[in-house]
Amino acid sequence: MTHALVLPPDETPTRTVATLLRAYARLLQRRLLEDAPHAVTTRLAALAKEDAATHEAVITAPTVSVLVQTERASDALPSLALELARRGLLGARVRFAAPVAPLVSQTLGLVVRPPPGTELVVEDGVLVVGGERIDLTDGARALAAHPTAEAAFARITEGITLALHDPNPLAMFEAHPEKQGNAFSLGGRPVSDWTDALGRAMALIERHLPALAEEMRLLLDLVIPVGWEPERHFSASYREYIGAVYVTLHPNVSVLAEALVHEFQHNKLNLLLWHYPVLVNGYDFLYKSPVRPDPRPLMGILLAAHAFVPVAELYTRMRADGDKSIETRLADVIGKNEEALAVLGEHGEPDAAGRALLDELGARHAVHRQVLLAPPTAGTHEA
Repeated sequence: MTHALVLPPDETPTRTVATLLRAYARLLQRRLLEDAPHAVTTRLAALAKEDAATHEAVITAPTVSVLVQTERASDALPSLALELARRGLLGARVRFAAPVAPLVSQTLGLVVRPPPGTELVVEDGVLVVGGERIDLTDGARALAAHPTAEAAFARITEGITLALHDPNPLAMFEAHPEKQGNAFSLGGRPVSDWTDALGRAMALIERHLPALAEEMRLLLDLVIPVGWEPERHFSASYREYIGAVYVTLHPNVSVLAEALVHEFQHNKLNLLLWHYPVLVNGYDFLYKSPVRPDPRPLMGILLAAHAFVPVAELYTRMRADGDKSIETRLADVIGKNEEALAVLGEHGEPDAAGRALLDELGARHAVHRQVLLAPPTAGTHEA
């Protein structure tokens, strides 16, 4: 299961992420049954047996799963009911007494905010808000026209959207000493600036790391904007928010591409960590980090190496295509990967999954060290 969790091979992409995502759906289902027993939860459990693919798509939506993983499972129930009802899979008439948490549908691109004191009724093909029936059988049209609904997502590329609504209760919890949380902000820029820039960054990834881009379309649902930074760039992700990343907008497309690869890799490792310890001593002691000013546990250093080895691969391939603008950054990333892997090699105590991961990181890094010594081949680069 843990084969090729750093980078999938271009020729024969693995299904590692898909396998882990299926296991994650089962984990979320167990938590829902334990924390929020309800007709919706019971229906989801039945759906897992009837149609595992649909069950996975519904329950692993980041706007739902983050609530399940942060002990707010009951707040996820209205959104889950809406998603089942619009698919005609709810099979019951479900009532939610006021106050009702916002209903978020990534598939419809909407968030519905019931007014205070308003109860909600959901059944197949119908949403009733304060006694007013809204048809769900015409796609998003009727619901989008309702005053309680607003557009909450904008398409970046296939399978990946810009989130204009963020339900993550941990968004302002920040472990990085140079940041102040991840408050939603477009930074004064129109949505089109974000989707255009992020779309170009994804195109760069698709060009140079096509198999990784395929994984991103499978796992990465949401990019959440946290402001505009013309010089520095900040990004973040959370173990409890699989499928979502926070990024600042930046004028350099390669910087955005690096951020997307970096945070996506965190998502992949975080997904693995829901199923395996990876490092049995991952949180025991603090060590000097090659990428942060504060000392980090070994798991933090592994997260860095797991993110930056694929970044080095991206820049290595860009360099081979004739892009000289990233050579300094490439050398910096490879040097820091060397430090991180040395610390992990000396102090890490991996389980079987962690051993496979470290071996893969080491093998890829060894190639990068040799590539760095070779002159780039002639070519052109389009960003």
